[in-house]
Amino acid sequence: MSVDAIVHTEFPKGYTVLFGADGNVIMAPQSFEHSSTIKSMQ
Repeated sequence: MSVDAIVHTEFPKGYTVLFGADGNVIMAPQSFEHSSTIKSMQ
């Protein structure tokens, strides 16, 4: 997947998206509570 493709992709809400060095895209479900906790810590 190219950088342009990643920049223009809309990933679903509620998922954490990670990009591996080898080009893999990893999507993990994330709850609203988890998201709120992370945002408050930032």
